Amino acid sequence: MGPCFGIMFSKFLLEMETPSAMVAWIYNSENFIWSISVLLMSPMVKMLGFRKLVFAGGLLSSLGMGISAFAPSASFLVFSYSLIAGFGHGMSCLGMTVIIPQYFKRRRGRAYAVMNAGVCTGQMLGPILISHLLQEYGFTGAVLIVAAMLLNICVAACVFQPVEWHTTRQKADRNTMNDHPLDNDSASGCGVTLLRTIRTLVSSFRMLASLRLLIIVMGASLNMSGYLTFFSMLPFIMADDGYSHEEVSWCMSVSGVCNLVTRVVATTLADWPRFSKRGCFMAGTATIALSVSVSTVVREVWAMAVVAGVWGCGVGAYISILSLLMLDYLDLENFAPAFGINSFMNGVWILAFGAVFGVIRDVSGSYVVSLWVLASCMFITFILWIFMPAAVAYDKRKEAQQMDAQQKKAHLQEAQPKEDQKQSAQQQQQQQQQSQQQQ
Repeated sequence: MGPCFGIMFSKFLLEMETPSAMVAWIYNSENFIWSISVLLMSPMVKMLGFRKLVFAGGLLSSLGMGISAFAPSASFLVFSYSLIAGFGHGMSCLGMTVIIPQYFKRRRGRAYAVMNAGVCTGQMLGPILISHLLQEYGFTGAVLIVAAMLLNICVAACVFQPVEWHTTRQKADRNTMNDHPLDNDSASGCGVTLLRTIRTLVSSFRMLASLRLLIIVMGASLNMSGYLTFFSMLPFIMADDGYSHEEVSWCMSVSGVCNLVTRVVATTLADWPRFSKRGCFMAGTATIALSVSVSTVVREVWAMAVVAGVWGCGVGAYISILSLLMLDYLDLENFAPAFGINSFMNGVWILAFGAVFGVIRDVSGSYVVSLWVLASCMFITFILWIFMPAAVAYDKRKEAQQMDAQQKKAHLQEAQPKEDQKQSAQQQQQQQQQSQQQQ
C-alpha cells in the first residue's frame, strides 16, 4: 500500500489542487502512525500472540482504505488512510517481520528472501493493477476493491501459530507462550497489561545507549525517509515533467522488478558465511543516493526507467539485509523491541522530512532541490556505517567494564559477611580479655 500511494491518490489529490506539503503530510503521517503501532504492539506480541495482532491489523487496514474511497477532501485522508489504515499496516508488518526468526535459524536468510519476494510482488504488480482498476472503476471503485483485497491479511494471520505447537510430538498446551488469552473482563488484568507495556517500552528506549543500535536506527531512518518520500512523490515528479500515467506505472513496475530480484539474491546469499551483510547494506545505500541524484538530469522515458531500476536494486539491497543485520548486531530476545524502536524513529524522521520536502518543493517551485536533499541523507547513512566497527568495539569495552563492575560488586557483597564475622569475633575476644582483666 505504501509504494502505491502515489498511483492510487495522485489524480484525486491533483483534482483537489492539493499542495505538495499536504500530500507529503498525508503520506508521511501514515508512515508515522505505522511506526507508532509497531512500537506499541511490539511488547504486546508476547501477551496477545501474532495471530490476534495481525488479524486486527488486517481489519483496520481494510476499514481505513474502504473509508478513504469516500473521502470528501484531501484532509480527510489524514483520518482514514493515515490514522486507521496506517495503524493496521504497522500491526501487520510487525507480525510478518518478527515471526520469521522464531521459526528459522540456519535458513533465516532464505526465509526472509521468500518474504521479500512477496513484498516486491506487491510493488511490481500493484501500480499496474491499481492503474487498471482506476481506469475501469474510477477512484471510489478501485479503492474499495483494494480494501477488499486487504482482508486477505486476516486469512494469512490464521496460520501464525506459536512455534511451540510444532516442536513436540505430543499435543501442546495452547494456552501458553504467544497465544494465551488475556482476561479482558478484568480491570486488573488490563491494568497489569498496560503496566507491562509501559515498562517494556521504557526499557526498550534504554537500548539506544548502545552505539550499534544508534547507528542502525539513525541510518535506517534516513534511508527509509528518503526511500519512501522519493517513491511516493515519483508520480508527481514525472507528471510535472510531462510523463503519462502509463509511463509512470511502467517505471515504478521496473523498480519493483529490480527490487524483487535484488532482495531475493541478497537474502539468499546472506546464509553464506563469507557474504558481508554490512557491505551489501552500504552498497545499497550508495546506489540509492546516486540514482536519486541522476534522476534530476534525465528526461527520456527509457532513461528514467533505467534510473528507477537501479534505484530499485539499491532499495532491495538495503531493506532486505536490515533485519538480518539487526539480528547479527543484537540478539533474538532484543530483536522485537529494537525493531519497534527502529520503526518509531523511522516514523518521526519520515513525518518531519516529508513536510520539509514538501515545503522545499513549494518554495523552490521545482523538485530538483528536494531530490538533492534526499540524496544527501543517503550519503550521511553511508558515512555512519563506516564507523560501525568502532561502535561495536566501544560497546564491547563498555559491556566488559560493566561486567567487571558487577563482578567486583558481587565479590564485595560476598566478602562483606566474612568481614562482619571477623569483626564480630574480634569484638568478642576483646570483651573476653577485658572480662579476664577485671576478674
